[in-house]
Amino acid sequence: MTIEEVHILSSYEVREILFQNREKNPTEFALSAKNSPYPTPLLATQLKYWQRAKDKLPNFYAVGAIIPPISYEQCSSEKAAAAKDFSGQTCLDLTCGLGVDSLHFSTYFEKVIAVEREPVLAEITKYNFSLLSKNNIEIHNTSAEDFLQNYSGEPFDLIYLDPSRRDDKGGKVFLPQDCSPNLREILPLLLQKGKKIVVKFSPLYDVSAAQNDFPEMTEIQVISIENECKEVILIFEAAPQPFEISLICHKQNIFSRFSFPVSTEKIAAFPPQNFPLSIGTYIYEPDVVFYKARLTADLFSKYHPKYSGFMSHQNGFFFSTEKITDFVGRIFHILAIWEYQPKKIKAFFKENKLLKINILQKNFPFSVEHIRENLGLKEGGTHFLVCTSIAGKNYVFYAEKVLIT
Repeated sequence: MTIEEVHILSSYEVREILFQNREKNPTEFALSAKNSPYPTPLLATQLKYWQRAKDKLPNFYAVGAIIPPISYEQCSSEKAAAAKDFSGQTCLDLTCGLGVDSLHFSTYFEKVIAVEREPVLAEITKYNFSLLSKNNIEIHNTSAEDFLQNYSGEPFDLIYLDPSRRDDKGGKVFLPQDCSPNLREILPLLLQKGKKIVVKFSPLYDVSAAQNDFPEMTEIQVISIENECKEVILIFEAAPQPFEISLICHKQNIFSRFSFPVSTEKIAAFPPQNFPLSIGTYIYEPDVVFYKARLTADLFSKYHPKYSGFMSHQNGFFFSTEKITDFVGRIFHILAIWEYQPKKIKAFFKENKLLKINILQKNFPFSVEHIRENLGLKEGGTHFLVCTSIAGKNYVFYAEKVLIT
């Protein structure tokens, strides 16, 4: 986006047109506005991203903020930003972008300095913050490295960094050494200028790899929205702190937070003697962040210790005859059990005239696609096949999802 296009989109006349058509199909709008004195493709694209932003960036949508397509694709959602539970007097956002995280921090810090190296995006962000009535955010159009080198004031309470995950050719990357700025190179300077350093990485970044790459960090946070892993956050403190892993799950407008100082006691990954692996048993699949951090067993040992049961394996499903009412994840109620014998299972589905099924598998020798093809079933329906190995045997559980209240 050019500065001329920014001026067009911020003009009173164009904003009026956009607001009048904000729910209209962008393609239909473009066809109906072919004779407009304004660049129709620019306006149609803005309508398209306004409509996309309605759920991802509701505050930006509400005020009709300017939303460049590339910035939209790369920014955090407002829900993910809200998971960052930090507060203080001063915050430095070194990679402002569209400003979603800066906007969130401005509510919990007295002053936010937001650094954006692209001149046009810096101008857009300044304009959007004015629409959002945010007067405690100060925009600086420079690079993160240059700002840090030239800054000589008091250390910030928080420095936030979201390194660019694009290479020189525009391809996606996720390893710290491939991102810009390179955290390993810039970390000593960050710790000089800030009391707490918070760095966002891709959900693809492995938690164990992060611990190996940055043994000096004090915390890892893994954030999920509606059971989809969104961000891996690395935290460093100027003053040493005990290390912990924090898992943050957002579901139905509620944040659930779980903290693990270290990997805790494991639950047996095999059925205890006389455990009734039978119809009526519950299967628990924790939120995706527990699998990401390899802490599924730790969830049950620390947060649900009174419930008896077992793990199919250390990062698998939990089986129990008891219903956990405050569980974060999915619960299934077993209706039928088989060892994995496709002919026998196909006969059951044929007899019951079932053509569709949802399939889950963990620690199972066959992929979902292979299972579906072998059974001749389409995806969908209201019930599930939960496939896993237990004590060396491959089991398939026909189950219904349990509503969590």
